[in-house]
Amino acid sequence: MMAFFLTERGRIVAALAMVTALLVGTGWFLRSWSDDERAQAEAFRSAIYDVEAAVGLVRRFGGALDPEATQQVLALYEKAATAAKAVSDPMLARIHRDLPLVWRDVFQKSTAMYVGALAVQDRDGARQAALLQDDWFRWYGKHKGELNLPEPSKP
Repeated sequence: MMAFFLTERGRIVAALAMVTALLVGTGWFLRSWSDDERAQAEAFRSAIYDVEAAVGLVRRFGGALDPEATQQVLALYEKAATAAKAVSDPMLARIHRDLPLVWRDVFQKSTAMYVGALAVQDRDGARQAALLQDDWFRWYGKHKGELNLPEPSKP
């Protein structure tokens, strides 16, 4: 058996076997992104951006929102909720293995809670939404560097 690997043919076969194993093992991550996956990645980014913008507005107003500011924040959360629904579980799993659960149970739930609370000016509901949203931001901050996303589309 050892003599087989010492021949040139043996070395070529071994090298091809190693390259094949490497490509098969990493092929899932290296495959190109479809147009649909790119659109879902943009929706993912948009949802996060809109929630971050809403949080920034709330902070800018010191937490005390007048009716106009409430409508601005509500619009951002509604936009984020719509974008978040556009991302499928298989795409979420491709982005990060834990994301299907965290996205649905934490990000989307907190966003929906905020939409409901802001629509009826429910401070207690907004506080509950904020606590859950904090869980999202902690998870996202810890795992942001691990996310597998295509490069953003050029305008």
